[in-house]
Amino acid sequence: MNLFQQNLLIHVKKYNIMGCLFSIFQPLVRCLCKTYGRMEIYGIENFPMEGGVVLASNHVSYLDPVVLGGASPRPLYYLARDSLFKGFLTTKFLLSCNAFPMNRDGADLTALKKAIKLLKDGNVITIFPEGTRSKDGKLQKAKEGVAMLGIKSLSKILPTRIFGSDKCMPRGRKFIKPGKLIVKFGESIDCSDYSKDIGRKYYKELSNEIIESIGKL
Repeated sequence: MNLFQQNLLIHVKKYNIMGCLFSIFQPLVRCLCKTYGRMEIYGIENFPMEGGVVLASNHVSYLDPVVLGGASPRPLYYLARDSLFKGFLTTKFLLSCNAFPMNRDGADLTALKKAIKLLKDGNVITIFPEGTRSKDGKLQKAKEGVAMLGIKSLSKILPTRIFGSDKCMPRGRKFIKPGKLIVKFGESIDCSDYSKDIGRKYYKELSNEIIESIGKL
């Protein structure tokens, strides 16, 4: 654990701010997405209403985490790149929206352990298997982390696809414009039958299977 992460954990424990804004914002965001973005949600019956869930979604816009928060029937936690956590106010805001930092340049064991614990405690973690936003809207290759989180925590993985967020907030645009948002939840993949010690080769195979499931939505 580096110094930044140590200070961040001390900050969270001291102020106990994880999730305080998310619980306030979620109903408001859902309302805005449905009125301003004319959001339609499909497959909500596929969303597991209890237990740990890895919500695995495509990623085409900075708006995606907000849209998913509005579409989800359950509170979400977010794995966010650590470069976003700059300054006291920004860090406090992100933490209070259930986001926590992860270093994407290497194996961030601290973030992974936290994510696995949250899943084992029955929470929903949002992750973008592609690792970054798609430039052309097409699905990219999946990182292995999405499968590893599901298997290590024996959770369910929920393939999810967002349409229209790249039109409402395309690359380079700082403000949101009206558009049409669609969120589709696919059938979940239950990882409880897999061994937690399964090899890395299967992580890659399962991650590819998840991306394929997202592509079919």
